[in-house]
Amino acid sequence: MKKSSMLKYGIALLLLCVCNTSYAEDTFTVNGITYKLATTSTVVIVKMDVPSDGHVVFPSSIEYRDRTFTVTGIGIGGDCVFNNPEALESMVIPATIKGFGCSGSGLERYYSYIFDKCVNLKKVVIEDSEEDLYFYPNKSDSKRGGAMFCYCPLEEVYIGRNVSYITERVSGYGDFYYSPFKNQSKLKNVKIGEKVTTLGDAYMFGGCTSLEKIEIPGNIKEIPEKTFAGCSSLSNVILHEGLLTIKSEAFSDAPISSISLPNSVVELGRRCLYGNNLISIVINDNIKKIDDEAFYSSTLTKVVFGRSVEYIGGSVFGNSSLQEIVCRIINPENCKVAIHSSYRVEETFSTNNYTWATLYVPYGTIEKYKTYDPWYNFVTIVEGEPTGISPVMTTSTQPIVVYDINGNQSLQPRKGVNIVRMSNGKTKKVVVK
Repeated sequence: MKKSSMLKYGIALLLLCVCNTSYAEDTFTVNGITYKLATTSTVVIVKMDVPSDGHVVFPSSIEYRDRTFTVTGIGIGGDCVFNNPEALESMVIPATIKGFGCSGSGLERYYSYIFDKCVNLKKVVIEDSEEDLYFYPNKSDSKRGGAMFCYCPLEEVYIGRNVSYITERVSGYGDFYYSPFKNQSKLKNVKIGEKVTTLGDAYMFGGCTSLEKIEIPGNIKEIPEKTFAGCSSLSNVILHEGLLTIKSEAFSDAPISSISLPNSVVELGRRCLYGNNLISIVINDNIKKIDDEAFYSSTLTKVVFGRSVEYIGGSVFGNSSLQEIVCRIINPENCKVAIHSSYRVEETFSTNNYTWATLYVPYGTIEKYKTYDPWYNFVTIVEGEPTGISPVMTTSTQPIVVYDINGNQSLQPRKGVNIVRMSNGKTKKVVVK
């Protein structure tokens, strides 16, 4: 072969090798961050340095070789992506990220140790999105509960979309919830965005002993089981219209002193507000079911039952000292109340309640309440609600009629001026302050 021909052949072979190397490459580095191809249009972050200020904003997309790739994952196989993880103090997770420690689709379930060495990570921001963000369990230390951030001293979290995590049922041991935020003893500030519609399977913020206040937006329909169980500093809870159900033990062992149940709520689960520090609670007119021990071991002295309650479970007010019970139920015979002891629970009301609490009932219904169990056990039953004035009494069993100043009929006097028509046909003005 001639020298010129050999030179041409060598050049061609070199170009072929270069081309093959380029097109076979599945990892590349842009601006100091190493990526791995997940699909023809998506990449996963493999390695990066934490900036000197400790704040990381993961990119949502990158440009490489005249192509735009969407960043959909962080980490491969659960390994840490940071060369200097101890420097990480805060991070922003963009809406494009689907999961951690995955190969790119975001749906593979690996045990993830990505944040094990991020011992100074205090703030996490999850940007708003319509898609779920998947978190994976960390089983490197079973005592820490398998949470992805179990080694991170989180203090502040913003959640802008639904987060999903694994729940395992282990025979003989019960359920294990691998929420990334559980048992965060320093977490004080949690904000939930308007795109969030679910708070995971259960125990999402369970054991966060420094959390003092939480606001649940109205786009969330249900507070799952044990969501805030064991949050021993949680005193202020703000709920918005749209919430339907508070599930079992949702706020169990949380010393809540301030909460108002929205009118949209229809059901209160077992032990949902167990061990609270409430003084009074109003059960709105749409709530139909109050499950066993819902307010057990509370500081309640006054409770108001709405008109639609159909079931009140056992020991709902167990270990509590009620003084006033306002029952707006017109037909007590249609409300099922626990009147006999059963496994682990007692009657709805205790002898203590019957003896010392005053039961207030709607006008014209006192004879019904004196007929049905357990209501007839109350020593003191009064028609009307405690308003600061003497209730209007009648010797007739026929209900009186109450109107407000605009002529709207109601079951009992409201705040302001009321016109009360007595059963004898006479009317009188009642002012409720």
